Amino acid sequence: MNIRSIIIALVLLSFAPGEAYSQDTVFVQTFTFSDITKRRGFYVFPPETGEYRKVLMYHTLKCDEATTQDNFPCGEWDYIAFTNVYEHVNPNTPFYTYNGQNPDTVAISSVPTYNFRQYDYTQIVYDDVVDESTYPVGNGTVPMTEVFQAANSTGKFQMLFTAGELATAGLTAGSIDKLTFDVTELGGMLRHLHIKMKHSVKDELTSADYEKAGFQTVYKDHTSISAPGAHTFALTAPFEWDGTSNIAVEITFTNDEGSANYTVLGENSGFASSVYATTGDSYLDFKRPDYIEVPVGPLQPISDALTITCWVYGDPDVLPADNRLLSGVNDQNRRMLNIHLPYSDEVVYFDAGQNAPGVNYDRISKQAFPPEYEGEWHHWAFIKNVSNGNMEIYQDGLFWAEGFDRTQTIDKLMQLRIGAPTDADGRYSGYMDELRIWNAALAPDIINEYMHKDVDPQHPNY
Repeated sequence: MNIRSIIIALVLLSFAPGEAYSQDTVFVQTFTFSDITKRRGFYVFPPETGEYRKVLMYHTLKCDEATTQDNFPCGEWDYIAFTNVYEHVNPNTPFYTYNGQNPDTVAISSVPTYNFRQYDYTQIVYDDVVDESTYPVGNGTVPMTEVFQAANSTGKFQMLFTAGELATAGLTAGSIDKLTFDVTELGGMLRHLHIKMKHSVKDELTSADYEKAGFQTVYKDHTSISAPGAHTFALTAPFEWDGTSNIAVEITFTNDEGSANYTVLGENSGFASSVYATTGDSYLDFKRPDYIEVPVGPLQPISDALTITCWVYGDPDVLPADNRLLSGVNDQNRRMLNIHLPYSDEVVYFDAGQNAPGVNYDRISKQAFPPEYEGEWHHWAFIKNVSNGNMEIYQDGLFWAEGFDRTQTIDKLMQLRIGAPTDADGRYSGYMDELRIWNAALAPDIINEYMHKDVDPQHPNY
């Protein structure tokens, strides 16, 4: 609400011997017509030399095209004003908020607290084997440390077995109950070790094209291999091979810290049959009211061109909801950046640039569907290019939405929050990884090239 001008009149009542009373009026100017976006302020009363008889508040409202909250020369933000009067208790004490609220009491602890998460892992033991057949795939002569990279705190490895390889090994359609690796050098503990399998139509695995969903978990446990030689994982959920499809196997683990890699024997398959993470990785987990306040100094040169890229996994228990993945304003509190992914109406909104009060910010939007914004990892790219007026959105490297004639620049950012708006509630719920903000409108092929790898000196905008 745009309260244009307020003057507070203080009627001062004083007493003197031999007279009933005398009074005077002192005026204190508070809001002025130049306070377009100001919502509150602190104003000092004149020194108390007597007793205040009453406080009068005068409002002067006028229509002003500079009003930022509507697009009308004389809109409701000009001719309507609300005044709230508060009785403050202990006004000289600090004021805090907790989870966006100000409750009467907050429980605190003088010692560190911890959150415990319980995991249920199942083991299977074969104590009486009547009949068992094994099918070695490959010759197993090449040492490999990429499969169980326990030197990293986290690890992910995928390998592909073609139907032809499996058939050559003698395997036929049916149940796969165990997987065996030939270990030559021991490594450290593999906590939360998961082995997953799936039928695959892919003929190779690359960093840009690997299996991302549809796996069946066949093994999960804290695992330490105690002796070199053949180590067999007894699958708690056997995998039923259809006899004709390729099989993709994914191995992941999460440790508190790195230790040492294992070495296992493999072979040169002659094609791109495996892909793996080269370093440990982690991601941001936003649970309301979490958010990150970003230092804006390095971002303030952004003006005519912008690209924001990130991996996002929306919380299916919360989304869609009124939330902001990212929000930024300038020194006039005008919206420079904003992403709803999605809003409660299941629409993805991308806002970038608002150069004048009373002018709508540049925006593009598109209706989204649950698999696009929740329960799965997706890569998003948001691009603004003032020179050609284009704004674009890409998902998983593919064109997703666009808008034209969007030529408002991004003024000097003064505040940027990840996972929350700058001025209200609406926190994001979900995971985020590899957030990158560029002072350039990146080409789609560059976005695709670096979607699955770290930024390196070969990047054209490094």
